[in-house]
Amino acid sequence: MKINDIGNNFFISNMEKTYELQEVFEKISAKEEQTSVKVSISEEGKNNYRNSLEQQSEGLDNVMEQRRELLSGKNVPETDYSFELGNKLAAMKEEGVYQSTEDKAFDLLKAYASVYDEIVQGYESGTRERYSMGQLPEDGYRKLTMSEEINSLNAAYKKYADFLEVQAQQKPKIVEAYEKYMKQISKIGAEREELDAKAQERYSKIKEEKPLENISEKVVAASKVFAEQYAKQNLKRMGIETILKNIKIFEG
Repeated sequence: MKINDIGNNFFISNMEKTYELQEVFEKISAKEEQTSVKVSISEEGKNNYRNSLEQQSEGLDNVMEQRRELLSGKNVPETDYSFELGNKLAAMKEEGVYQSTEDKAFDLLKAYASVYDEIVQGYESGTRERYSMGQLPEDGYRKLTMSEEINSLNAAYKKYADFLEVQAQQKPKIVEAYEKYMKQISKIGAEREELDAKAQERYSKIKEEKPLENISEKVVAASKVFAEQYAKQNLKRMGIETILKNIKIFEG
């Protein structure tokens, strides 16, 4: 959701609450005028209603102030680099296509390279501004440097690399579980044939994968190679795809 949408939703929500209170009061007033039976409101009730309106007004003022700050860019949500990498990876993934650990590793490196390039290009052109909240709330937001952004990107990338290694370590267990499953499913009958075919295809691909060692370490090392190559102006001008073609995450 866009920042503008957040501010507008808060604004609309509080306005609706205020109008609801006004409508209730107007209906009570109209009923008093239309009926011979007088409805009396105690002083306590009037005070409660008055206080409620004041609180709504104060809340609305706060929302409007927050909205003005969001629109002005004074308060900018911190960049979630894990989220940015995740978005890049989601855009690359083809539905229903099996990915080996090597495939996932290379896609992760491509996602990293894309975000890295956006950061550097943004600072070089002067169009990129990202902020981080200070240690204390009253410190507010401060503008990040390019190196701080890249360090945060590296940290997020390392977490993805670690998770990739954990996934790879689970694959032998998946193969074992599948073999047990096939023994059980063979007793059920032909109605499970389609499901069996899909499971068999996935099982075969997992079983065919060669075991990889030090996955996280190698994936992180590949990002460092990319950064070193990217720093060379002659390669940088050729684009990140050219640089990535020459990087081998898993040798042999």
